[in-house]
Order: sequence, then structure tokens, then C-alpha cells
Amino acid sequence: MHHRHNASPWYRQAIQGILDAAQIPQMYGPTPSGQASASIMSSGTHGTVIVMVATTIGRRVVDMQPAPRLADDLARWTAARNQVAAVLEQAGCATPRPTRMGLVVTAPEELGVPADVRLAPVDRGRYTATIDGHPELVATIDGRLEVPTSRGYVLESGGGYLIFDTPEAAAAEFAFDCGFGPQITVTT
Repeated sequence: MHHRHNASPWYRQAIQGILDAAQIPQMYGPTPSGQASASIMSSGTHGTVIVMVATTIGRRVVDMQPAPRLADDLARWTAARNQVAAVLEQAGCATPRPTRMGLVVTAPEELGVPADVRLAPVDRGRYTATIDGHPELVATIDGRLEVPTSRGYVLESGGGYLIFDTPEAAAAEFAFDCGFGPQITVTT
């Protein structure tokens, strides 16, 4: 059994928290004219997200899909992207890298949510992982299962199975999957 704490990884939560604190609204929501808005999507790299940026001109939303055709629209969008970049840099993010959609941003590790994971043997090859302070979060790690084409320690995650070389690696992934990290300590 595997219970989820928060489906968003720690770094996505951290960047969203920075944008919320700066009162930068979600894209395509109600946004005052001329103000930047942003939405976060996965970059595919641990610790890094893509922040898509838009701005409004009157009632019209200007984003980069497709690229603004008017020089004035491009200048306003670029200013909005720079505004979001400045907010993220001031909050401790490494220099956000501009892209055609917005920014690629790496979250500062100190904004993460540390976790202490307890790994307890149930019987030969099976373990239970729990996260200190969150008794509702429990994972079963099974080294007795043989998944086609592979052997290892299996953690059920999101309806699928992830396979690891050690039960400790599976327990750390469980904590990460629950929204904790990057500081994860596993004890037996």
C-alpha cells in the first residue's frame, strides 16, 4: 500500500510558493492588464521546472504560443518574463535560464522538505517504509516479486511499479514521490 502526501515534487512546490508569495497569478486566470502570470510544468530533470510566462494587454493574453507577432507584444512579454526571473532570483533560485516559453528554473535545496524514512523488515525480502511525522504515509517494498525481465526491490507508485537495487533506494523514492526532498534520510 502506498499513500501519497503531495503529488508535486518538493522543487515544484518551492517554485510555486515563491510565485504565490510574490502574488504572481496562475496563467489564464484573472490577471490585471500588464501583469505577469505564470504556470509551472515539469522539465524532466530533478530539481528543475519550466515556468511558462504570459502577460495581459487589456483583455488579451500574450504568451509565446505562438510567438507574439507585434514588437510591442514581444517587448511586454519579455518584460513579464524578466519580472518573474527577478522574483525567482531574489528568492534564491540559481539564475533562471530564459526560453521561448518562459524560464527554466532550479529550486534552491534549502526550500525542500526534509524527510526521515524508517525502513522496517516485515518478513524475508519485504519491508514497510514510513515517514517520521506522517504515520498516514506507508509503502510496502517487496524484494520477493519477480517482475518480467527484472528482479529487485519493487515499490508500487502511481499504479505502476518501480524497481530498485536496494530497499533503501526504494524507500528514498517513496519519500520523494510523497513530495519530500531533496534531503532524505533512510534508517533501518
